Amino acid sequence: MKKIFLIILIISCAISTFAQGQERDQDVKNASIMLIPEKAFCLNNGYKIDEMTPDYSKALLNNDVLNFITAVEGYLAEHGSQYEAENLQATLDDISNSEATTALLDLKSNDIDEIINNWTRATFHIYFSITKSSSGIYSIRLSAIDVANKKTLFGGNIQTYNVSDIKSDARNKEFLDSFIAALDRRYNDIVKNGRNCRIKFKLGNDCDLDFFSMVECDGESGQLNELIDSYIDDNVLSTGYSAEESTATSLTLKNVRIPIKAFVKKAFSKKKNRPVGIETLDFLKNLKTILNQVGLNAEIYPIGIAGALVILSNQY
Repeated sequence: MKKIFLIILIISCAISTFAQGQERDQDVKNASIMLIPEKAFCLNNGYKIDEMTPDYSKALLNNDVLNFITAVEGYLAEHGSQYEAENLQATLDDISNSEATTALLDLKSNDIDEIINNWTRATFHIYFSITKSSSGIYSIRLSAIDVANKKTLFGGNIQTYNVSDIKSDARNKEFLDSFIAALDRRYNDIVKNGRNCRIKFKLGNDCDLDFFSMVECDGESGQLNELIDSYIDDNVLSTGYSAEESTATSLTLKNVRIPIKAFVKKAFSKKKNRPVGIETLDFLKNLKTILNQVGLNAEIYPIGIAGALVILSNQY
């Protein structure tokens, strides 16, 4: 029978106020989107590494693609949207320049889309394709996924509209108003119920404990995996997470709904608490302190916007 840990935490303001701020606050922009050419668009237009692998870097050299991305980024800036646009090419550069980190995070898939999903900090990925008719009319297709849970938005339906000028047609604004409003509805649910995250714990080579080892913390005793579970359960926004994997050497928790913002007061500042974005690294910060109490050091590596790898080792 699982023993419950009574964990007495002196939690920082960022963690103790996780449940606050359910209403969207425009002062914090921890939501972003990434615009990505559709895989089929890339393959059909010759922007490919091989028959099944799109070459996004080549696609980004297409003038229509660049004009559309510029138009959307301009729309976000001009209309005070809470979403910031992440740069796809910068992300591709980071991935290619960080092979060691990619291997460490178990990002071993050859699927470039999966690698991007596990690397990006964007909340939503917007996939688009552009087709130009003989009369000069552009047909633009859009779809979107919630990067955290890989689920498609809009019921999986693809949104399509036509414009005569990608950069300035008023139809762009009309359509994007509706499209962004749909993203807002999904984002409001994330604010209310938390971001759906996956957290994996592993043992380092020099770790003397395993996840079934008995430990003591604040006068209570139980297994190491129970100590971790108690922290997660105390700090998630909504219950329903579960163990995807639980062995002596590995523990993976899925559907962990973490808050996406908190209100904090900076040290030495006379200003009131202000909203800040929360990601997995912030959420797990105080767990690291708790694990120190049982002689363990925790190295935390974020995986994309909604994942983390935590490697435990002996504390020296």
